[in-house]
Amino acid sequence: MLYPLQDEPQQNYDSRGSQFLYGFLQSRGVIGEDEKGRMEFPTGMEGVSAALREMVVGINKLEHAECAEPDVPLIKCKRMALVRHFGGFDRARNEFNVLPFYRNVRRMLIADGVNVNMDY
Repeated sequence: MLYPLQDEPQQNYDSRGSQFLYGFLQSRGVIGEDEKGRMEFPTGMEGVSAALREMVVGINKLEHAECAEPDVPLIKCKRMALVRHFGGFDRARNEFNVLPFYRNVRRMLIADGVNVNMDY
């Protein structure tokens, strides 16, 4: 969940994957921000676990369909649509944006003097 703080999702698959996970969990109401902009889990870990199980089931269905479906490009398109839906994709600009939560946390960390850039 830290990658979007370090690298733009347009440039980094780990960042994009983290945003997908956050976006999916947020859509299920199991992750969000408190009034100070900190990550919170309003339903507790039970809600997070249930949402993660739901996500795994959905991904398994996609992977099974990809193996069984003669129209593999269609399945790949559905998989990409899923990532774009939850990962902050901007259709007008044709790129992934940083989700507001990550943008705000990054600003707070930088203001506190934290180096958020990846050192390779």
